[in-house]
Amino acid sequence: MDGDGKLDIVVNEDGPENDLVWFRAPHASASGRAPWTRYVIDTGVHAPDMLPATLLGHRGVLLIHKGMQVRFYEIPADPTARWPSQEVYSFYSPSHQGGLRMADIDGDGLPDILAGMYWIRSPESFELPWRLFAIVLWNETPESAMLRLNYGPLGLIAAEREMQPARLARFEKPADPRQLWIEHRIESVPDLTEVNSLDVADFNDDGRPDLLIAEKGGKSRLLVLYNEDEGRLRPALVAQGRPILFARALDPEGHGRPGILAIRADAIVWFEPVF
Repeated sequence: MDGDGKLDIVVNEDGPENDLVWFRAPHASASGRAPWTRYVIDTGVHAPDMLPATLLGHRGVLLIHKGMQVRFYEIPADPTARWPSQEVYSFYSPSHQGGLRMADIDGDGLPDILAGMYWIRSPESFELPWRLFAIVLWNETPESAMLRLNYGPLGLIAAEREMQPARLARFEKPADPRQLWIEHRIESVPDLTEVNSLDVADFNDDGRPDLLIAEKGGKSRLLVLYNEDEGRLRPALVAQGRPILFARALDPEGHGRPGILAIRADAIVWFEPVF
């Protein structure tokens, strides 16, 4: 955040003030145990979805505030001071919006924003307004569009992270992405509940991207859906019975076959690939 070459941490604290804060990475000290330094970016923030982002040359943090507002905090010249914020877009829909990613959706070379069931097209300059387009109309309840999103080699994958049962689908981008996208429901796993984690990786080194999903409710399953091509996804159960708060595919040794890092309420667990 401060340009010193060390990675810092930004968190939204759950407390009376709901502070959005950054912790500056320590520099070496005589004791070798220098503390992280806490600075308040803003107060009164509720942002389960947050990303580091550069919007049209401006560095900062992008987040969804209270499921209703995409907001950008720009790093000021003095990052220890309060950060200026810009409202990118406010939602007026029956459902809160969750899930946040950046990608060039319309191919104009500028990174757009994926937020919940919408994508928000980047303007050509920072001062101009962003424009909203719907991807899908999952808005039956206040939590229907609280999603996990992945945009990559499988296209756009979306899962409902607060719903019981939960929908899981792949969305095909139409020739004109301003129109509603084509939904392909993924139904190879029955009775999905609160799909709180979603990731894509080639788990068996066959050259095809597979899908990782994890539930924080229901059967609390951690699953890999192996890509058998032509839209077929074969589920394989990795673990179940304990709610997963977060899961991600990682390949720390770079051998091409990622494992899975999972966080539960009681432990951080590493699942080693067995191929």
